[in-house]
Amino acid sequence: MSDPRDDYDDYPDDECGNCGGEGFTYDCIDGCCLNAEDGCELCAHRCDWCNPRKPKVPDNEIVALRQILADALSNPESHS
Repeated sequence: MSDPRDDYDDYPDDECGNCGGEGFTYDCIDGCCLNAEDGCELCAHRCDWCNPRKPKVPDNEIVALRQILADALSNPESHS
């Protein structure tokens, strides 16, 4: 399946085709939300195109990666 962002590359000033560059989208229901035309904070969702959720790396993996990097930087001759 193709990436839906590919269909919206023609927006000026690098605006997002999903949210217009705001970073959030709204799923407001007319008649239920206070401001359904502009969006309310209860219906706000992160834009998956321009503001995707960053993956959470477990702390033990971060410590291990930092140690690998520290070892590589402290002894550059062992990796040549």
